[in-house]
This record gives sequence, C-alpha cells and structure tokens, in this order.
Amino acid sequence: VHPASLIHPSLHPPPLLELLNIDISYDLVRYVTDHVASITCYGMDWPSTRRSSLSRRANLFSFISHVLITANIQTPGLLVTLSYIDKAKLFLQVSNDLWACERVFLGALILAHKYCNDHTMKNMYWSRCTGVFGKRDVGIIEREFLQVLDYKLSFHESDLLSHHSAIMSL
Repeated sequence: VHPASLIHPSLHPPPLLELLNIDISYDLVRYVTDHVASITCYGMDWPSTRRSSLSRRANLFSFISHVLITANIQTPGLLVTLSYIDKAKLFLQVSNDLWACERVFLGALILAHKYCNDHTMKNMYWSRCTGVFGKRDVGIIEREFLQVLDYKLSFHESDLLSHHSAIMSL
C-alpha cells in the first residue's frame, strides 16, 4: 500500500498486502504472458483449444519483460494491468494482428500507469520502452484500450485479488 494512502494498511485484506509485496519475477511475467495471450485469443474468437505457438509466446514474454524492466513497473501497476485486461475480456475485439497480444498488454499497462501515478510517462517514452511501436502507435493503442474499457478505469481490491491464488502458487 502506498505510503501516502489515506487508508491504514491494517484495513486492507491480508492477501492484497501479500500480493503487493511480491517482486516481479520470471514466473510472474510468465503468468502475465499466458494471461494476456489467453484473453487476446478470446478476443479473436479462437477456440480455447487453439494455442499460439511456443515461439510466439516466447516473443510476447520477451516483449513484456523488456517493457516492465525498461519502464520500471512495480507489482501494484502490474496487478492493475491484469485487472484492466480482465475487464476488457468481454468487450475486446481483436483483429488477427501479429502484434495483438503486445497491443493488449501495452494498452492496459499504459492506462494502469497513468491511473495510478501522479507523474506519468509520455508516449515517446513508452515508444522507447517497447522498441517496437512508434509514438503515434502508442497513442492509438491507449485510445483503443480506453474505448474498450468505456473510459471506466476504477478498480476494486477484489479485482486485484482475483489473481491472488494463481500468483501465490507460482
């Protein structure tokens, strides 16, 4: 819980505090990668039996790892990112795009970062963090994800806790 929070830490559920205190690890990034790929496949109307190739997952894992390290994202921001991806699931319509998973992850991450931080990064910096998307692309990705979420960026502790058991089992 952020030191400037007006809510005393003892009022938060202990599992939430447990989640917020874990470090971003290889296993956590693997979990995020699998979750992003799963939600994106759902948005593409792919059957649940169809899996993206192993090399494609490796590329997505590398992309997510690179962005998290370069942008210095902490666990709370990553949890909000997962929450936004979950909220988008029912409304996500993804074209069969080579970079679809990366766009879904980046859109959710940028919005989570901007919603949770007073000082946020400009699109030029996000562009550099990705090494793939230009500044204009980043702006488009952000706006598209805002539209998917219908501009509703609030979240609840329960949204973050929905991943507790899976993350803690890592």
